Amino acid sequence: MVNTIWEDLKRQYYSGNVITRLLLINLGAFLFFRFLELGMWTVGVGDIQNVLEWFMISKSGFEVITRPWTIITNMFLHYGFMHILWNMLFLYWFGKILQELIGNGKVLATYILSGLAGALAFFVSANLSSLPIGSYALGASGAIMGIVAMAAAIAPNF
Repeated sequence: MVNTIWEDLKRQYYSGNVITRLLLINLGAFLFFRFLELGMWTVGVGDIQNVLEWFMISKSGFEVITRPWTIITNMFLHYGFMHILWNMLFLYWFGKILQELIGNGKVLATYILSGLAGALAFFVSANLSSLPIGSYALGASGAIMGIVAMAAAIAPNF
C-alpha cells in the first residue's frame, strides 16, 4: 500500500504542473520535519527548533551570509498544521487562476521571486522595527501572497 501511494505521488510530481509540484514539495518538507520531530522526541534528543533554524531565514546578517540556502529553503517550510493548510489552499486556489492566465513557468518565477521578496521584507523589518519581531521566519506566505497579488493585478474581476 505504501509503495502504491509513493508511486502515485511520484507520478503526480512528474506529470503534474508547477502548482502540483510546489504543493508536493511543501507537503513533503512539512512531513519530513514532523517525522524528524517525532523521532527526536521519541529518543529524547534535542529540539526540532534547533534543526529548523538551519533552514529558516534569520534576522542576523551573519547567519544569512553563512547560511545562504535559507533565502530559498524558508519558503518551503511550515511549522503548524493550520500554517501549511491555509498556505497550500491559497497556493492551490490562486495558483490555478494565475497558471491559466500566465502559464507554468511564470507561476514558478512568481513564487520564487515573491518568496525572496518576503524573505527580504522580513530581514529589513526585523532589523529596522522597534517591534518585537522573532529572530527567524519560515513559510510560503510571502511567495503565496505574491501569487495572490499577481492574480489580482492581472484579472481583478476573475
